[in-house]
Amino acid sequence: MYPGKHARTKAKLLLAEFLDGKLLKGEVKSAVYDFVRSRISYLFRPWKLVKAGDVSPIGAFRTSTIRALHDVIDEFKEGLFPSPSSVDRARKLLDNYAIEKIGYERKETKYGEVYFLHFERAFRLLLKACNLHQLATTSSMKVSFSVDGADLLHDRTHVSCGVKITDERGVHPITKQPLLVADDDGTEKMVRIQSSEMCCIMIIADARDTKALYEDVFKEFYVFGEKIRTEGLPASEGEPALLPFKLTHNTDMKAAWILSSKGGGCKTKEFFCTLCPCTKHSLVSYKIGDERCHRCMHRDRKKCYHHQVCDSVQVPQLLRALEAELGNYHRKHGKSYASVRQKSKIRSDHMQADRENDVNHIDYTIPPGHAAKHMEYSQFISRECRIRGIPLIGTLDEWRIAL
Repeated sequence: MYPGKHARTKAKLLLAEFLDGKLLKGEVKSAVYDFVRSRISYLFRPWKLVKAGDVSPIGAFRTSTIRALHDVIDEFKEGLFPSPSSVDRARKLLDNYAIEKIGYERKETKYGEVYFLHFERAFRLLLKACNLHQLATTSSMKVSFSVDGADLLHDRTHVSCGVKITDERGVHPITKQPLLVADDDGTEKMVRIQSSEMCCIMIIADARDTKALYEDVFKEFYVFGEKIRTEGLPASEGEPALLPFKLTHNTDMKAAWILSSKGGGCKTKEFFCTLCPCTKHSLVSYKIGDERCHRCMHRDRKKCYHHQVCDSVQVPQLLRALEAELGNYHRKHGKSYASVRQKSKIRSDHMQADRENDVNHIDYTIPPGHAAKHMEYSQFISRECRIRGIPLIGTLDEWRIAL
């Protein structure tokens, strides 16, 4: 058949014969169309469309998208795509399964409507999705708690609390690809992922973002966090016990003000910073005269504490300052900052909740009378000093100060 033709060309010619409706009184053409329709229907199964709506960016895939598939693509009503009602039924089945698998509780509070997921079940499910649940039975995992609020409408907000996987030993919960990969030179690095894909919401409140909401409603979320940090999770519902977790808290500035009961607007709070004792009266950088901003001139303020950022003048100045700082680093240590960062393993995040128990942290506290731990940590700090070209003079505490 079709001598001298390539296999691909033969296939196209044969398919054309099938579709012209002449073979077997058109039955071959009908069989091909039935196969194509069944393949399209298989690809666009209702649960697949539900998943597309869940994992796509907000607003990218909606019920109106399904209607458009029917009205525009399936204009001859051949039943290529599932109906919106069948997709709704699949979504309902998924919701019921989630309720059975995780569970939630709805509460009416004086602040507004609040939904609580079952903390432990949701947390364990997230660990399993990242292939960390079994590992958590023998090793301490790194996770992060976060809270944030956003405007819904004018004068109406919602606030959510959630947990995020930050342990590099996990995999992406959707693609199942490793989070930590090695380059050709052997250097390991975290892959670029969407932060939201590693998170699970624990509480969502239709309420204003206030201090009272944190103290009254979100308290049990932070109690749960303290429990998994200090005790881990006990065996329950047929699941194994998990070791204590390395927990950090990542919040925006407003949440930090609320949770620490410190800080606020720079000109309205005596102690405006959550991390230092600076007061609004001790601000030293200001402009006077014609260098003041138009706002301060209009209000006849003698000192202007406002600064322009990310403008065409400020950015080049910041870049020059950064280049000078990196040059000073090289002159001081004889090493480039990039090469030091590549080799260094020390952690210095002052917000890390378990920093005093983390043997790779600059603030690690050596257990009293534990000579082996002291030796191990001394070797670690000395290695970090050598990487930076810092001479090993004095005691361990002096090495840490130099770092």
